[in-house]
Amino acid sequence: MGLGNKFFDELKKRCGLSEKHVLVIKSLRNGDLPAKKISARANIPLGRLYEYLNELLYYGLIEKKGKKPCAYSIENMGEKVRNFMKKRFDNVVSDEKVILDMLQKKEETERIEITSTKEEFIYTQLKMLSSCKKMYTLTRYGSIPFIVYPSRYEEFLKLRKEVAKVRPMLAYSSHEMSMMVNRAYIDAYKGGKSLTAIIAKKSFDFHLQLARKNLGEEFFVSMVKDLLERIKKYNIKIYLLNEHFPMQIFINEDTAYLSMIHEGGTYGTVIYSKNVREIYMHMYEEMIQRSQPAEKYLKEVLKQ
Repeated sequence: MGLGNKFFDELKKRCGLSEKHVLVIKSLRNGDLPAKKISARANIPLGRLYEYLNELLYYGLIEKKGKKPCAYSIENMGEKVRNFMKKRFDNVVSDEKVILDMLQKKEETERIEITSTKEEFIYTQLKMLSSCKKMYTLTRYGSIPFIVYPSRYEEFLKLRKEVAKVRPMLAYSSHEMSMMVNRAYIDAYKGGKSLTAIIAKKSFDFHLQLARKNLGEEFFVSMVKDLLERIKKYNIKIYLLNEHFPMQIFINEDTAYLSMIHEGGTYGTVIYSKNVREIYMHMYEEMIQRSQPAEKYLKEVLKQ
């Protein structure tokens, strides 16, 4: 499976797993096993083993297959870990939001935070996405939002690799991290959240042409049809505007986040204020009035 000791050490340290959980996972690295064999390999008494197996099943890190005596499996470990991390992240954000809402009712305060790394940019974006019902994005010139990328894993990675070759990225640090953010957006719109994006039309065209030129006509057509299908099926709205935006802006129900690249670094300001949020939302709605819906434009592109 290619997972070394460093991976398991990080999994234990950062995910709240015990040494016993890790021993169970390690015992399954080379294939499916019944509980008795896991007990022998992990050196955990069978009576205690089921406690750890049930917890790992609950976390979604392992699977149970077949009828008694059933076997346990860790197929697609990377995907399982991403889903596990996202679930933990969503729970933390949910708890934090409840507490902050209670505090805000008690004392109406406004907060500002500064972000200065790609990791903080990603965390803030995911945090806002996880805690909202609606997310509005203004994408900086030269970039496209994650919802424009293909939803299928292999196609997403192919386009992401091509984009990484030609421009700096606010959120690009690894394929694993990019996939986690992409997965968060997919879960958001499939979960009924409303996602709206305004994109500079030249940036949108550039990325479409990049996909067509570097990955071929078949890939390009599949990508456009996939995006059209998601716009029709889910609460996704994309607008194209012939203007130049120097920064990325995210807006949800009570927060506005402004971020930009400067000399290779990623910097931003998170403003937790409903009043400030309304100012940016008013600006955003005015920009929509000057934009054209991407859906109509994409249908015309397919005819060319």
